[in-house]
Amino acid sequence: ADRARVVVIADDDPEQAALIAGVVSVQAPQARVVVLAPDADDVPALHDAGAHVVVLSHRAAHDRLVGAVRDLLRDPAPAGRTVVDVHAVRAFRADAASACAHAGTSRPVVPTAPGCVECLRTGQDWVHLRLCTACGHVGCCDSSPGRHAAAHAHDAEHPVMCSLEPGEDWGWCYLDEVTLTPAS
Repeated sequence: ADRARVVVIADDDPEQAALIAGVVSVQAPQARVVVLAPDADDVPALHDAGAHVVVLSHRAAHDRLVGAVRDLLRDPAPAGRTVVDVHAVRAFRADAASACAHAGTSRPVVPTAPGCVECLRTGQDWVHLRLCTACGHVGCCDSSPGRHAAAHAHDAEHPVMCSLEPGEDWGWCYLDEVTLTPAS
């Protein structure tokens, strides 16, 4: 199997790392970029600059950096159960034509768990996974027994989520009950 090219930017200055990530994304668009960030507030800017994975330095940076690179080089998970990359920044932006009033709450986030947080804690299975676009909470869909994505949306007052299923690119607003299509 072909392995993705991985570029690791271990500069702890977020502005410098963003500049390097921008150059790499232009010069080697097929490369997966891993960046070290000193603070969670730097994640959106680094993602916008071209970083695929942002490792926060205050979270055992060395181990997470190595783990992120290994995850990118590892063969995909077996079919049948989605496993979420907890190192990759996810950003869902709704197309203006489908956007509701709550779509603006979405921002780049890092998923909080490799599967539904509550299902992993209780040992339940899930059908499909959803990502809160406000905080990164991973929950199971409404077809799953726990319906944890919807519960999180209501409890945390984070109405917008997006699908984490491979090949799916859409969002949903729980308050307006509307499907959000991704911006081009």
